[in-house]
Amino acid sequence: MPYITTTIGGMLAGTFFYFAVPKIRLSRNASCTVTIQAQIVDFQHVKERIPSEFDSTGSSPATQWRYYPIFSYEYNGHTYTSKSHYFQWYKPQIGRTKKIKIDPNNPTHFIYADKSSTLSKMLGVILFIVSILSLFK
Repeated sequence: MPYITTTIGGMLAGTFFYFAVPKIRLSRNASCTVTIQAQIVDFQHVKERIPSEFDSTGSSPATQWRYYPIFSYEYNGHTYTSKSHYFQWYKPQIGRTKKIKIDPNNPTHFIYADKSSTLSKMLGVILFIVSILSLFK
């Protein structure tokens, strides 16, 4: 019986991650409706502590770099430069272009157009499959 409960719970969680999470993300950014090309012109790098890990000596908390791309783009005849709220673990390639969706009422607010719900959908599928496979233990 515990396997059935776990299986049903996993299937429900998988379904939630597959269907609901992308819709929640879209509703929070519903104002970002205009898709344009933006170019990475710079980046901000921030060294952040990792409180749960320690450096090789074991004496102090480890740190890691996070990189925030800075984009330049044109909309309605104006040029905007905005820092992304999404960080990367690697240095962004200056000059690279990326599709973004901006808020036409506040063009400095944007989301990545291709930052789809792929991760949440993959997690949903994995949870669903693992839940089904747990029945055959």
